[in-house]
Amino acid sequence: MKHGSMRRCLAAAVMVCFCAGAAADERQELEALRATTLKLIQVLVTEGVLSQERANALIKEAQSASPPPGEKPKPTVRVPYVPQVVKDQIKDELREEVLAKAKEERWAEPGRLPEWADRITISGDLRLRLQRDILDKNNVPAAFLQATGQNITNTTEDRNRLRIRA
Repeated sequence: MKHGSMRRCLAAAVMVCFCAGAAADERQELEALRATTLKLIQVLVTEGVLSQERANALIKEAQSASPPPGEKPKPTVRVPYVPQVVKDQIKDELREEVLAKAKEERWAEPGRLPEWADRITISGDLRLRLQRDILDKNNVPAAFLQATGQNITNTTEDRNRLRIRA
């Protein structure tokens, strides 16, 4: 970590420690954080990372820092426990909102087509035809007729034809 960024981190930590106006229950947490930060600065001085003069300057800078004029710290809202009744009520309200939106957009109804599909009309004509050719088994074979020059390929086998026209 560079000394400049470490300086900014330490200054921010010290500034948090010395902030005034915290609520009574937060005061103890801030005091513990302040003590920890001061110990951290002292360890950095002991390890030779930070000089004593520099540490004193950081602490003095953090103590003199104040929030911008006209700006109040945002109040902290803590909700330690939410009753099950409230959780159920929130769940029911969310379910109703989602179902209302689903019905409005038509994506919650199974088997229901989307709205744009109602505007499409399909029309047309479909014709089915079954043609059945029944031939006598005693007919002259096709091979004999082809030998005489006639182009007939089938004379004895029945044939069923399904024809579809759309």
